[in-house]
Amino acid sequence: MEASKLKLLDGIEETPPLHPVKVEVEEKCGKNFTKFDAVCYKKQVVAGMNYFVKVRGQGAYSSCLAIYVALPHENQPPSFHSVQQDKTQEDEILYF
Repeated sequence: MEASKLKLLDGIEETPPLHPVKVEVEEKCGKNFTKFDAVCYKKQVVAGMNYFVKVRGQGAYSSCLAIYVALPHENQPPSFHSVQQDKTQEDEILYF
């Protein structure tokens, strides 16, 4: 599924900020992803936005990423916080 057509699990469509954090995710996982596509995601409103994104890389397994996006007036890029590896397509996205 194209990232531009991703469906947020609560029904609102938008694109989570994956590509600005890809290099950090690769370093943390010790992998180079030739495929790095969002499958689905949830978001949490804080002083900014937390995104919990299930990403499909190579093979049958996925990873879940936690990404923070600051409020617009802070003028900060998205920041990668953590990753859960070896998730399946069926695993629920939970706060971590």
